[in-house]
Amino acid sequence: MYNMDITLFGFKFNLEILILIGVIYLIMVGHTVCGCCNMSRIMEGMEKMDSSDVTKKINDKIKK
Repeated sequence: MYNMDITLFGFKFNLEILILIGVIYLIMVGHTVCGCCNMSRIMEGMEKMDSSDVTKKINDKIKK
């Protein structure tokens, strides 16, 4: 049939296994990167803040 082996650095790899490893790797990376991501905090960090907003937030934190 078809030769689905890839030779890399003298090692033979089956193409189906390489694709499966790649998919599993992408799922693991996605869970690692996005698992601890909090979008509301990221968007809050990207807002433009005036100095009055900063001092108000600092004062609110100190009062608590």
